[in-house]
Amino acid sequence: MAVKAARTRMIRRWRRNMDVLDDTEYVTTLTTLSEGSVRRNFNPYTDIEWDSPEFAVTPDDERWILPATDPFGRHPWYQSQPRQRQIEIGMWRQANVAKVGLHFESILIRGLMNYAFWVPNGSPEYRYCLHESVEECNHTLMFQEMVNRIGADVPGMPR
Repeated sequence: MAVKAARTRMIRRWRRNMDVLDDTEYVTTLTTLSEGSVRRNFNPYTDIEWDSPEFAVTPDDERWILPATDPFGRHPWYQSQPRQRQIEIGMWRQANVAKVGLHFESILIRGLMNYAFWVPNGSPEYRYCLHESVEECNHTLMFQEMVNRIGADVPGMPR
């Protein structure tokens, strides 16, 4: 029983130390951001015209060729490949970049949710963290939809 009481006191101390209500500028910023998330938000299935011809994933589209600003795109080996192979590599690379983005967003969401779990009741950080998590979830949906449409079985980020 003593261990449980000590743990409860420790959690209460953590939450007391997490109280931000006395920082009015920070609270105002969080409130502004949270209210903005209600007014303006992103939905990958209504805000992106996935079926638009300009977004169609076609295996002969030269837009997939990696530019010279990409480390692979500027490599002599890549540049020596036939156009079709450059397109295939570019499609795979862009799909993998999207998958890495999805993994990054997933880690961010986990961190936000873990933090929000501990904030004290009434904290404006809770609402902000949850609004931000919703936005990041929508980003993961967008990235995965792109990967699915490209059709490449990419690994994304290493464990």
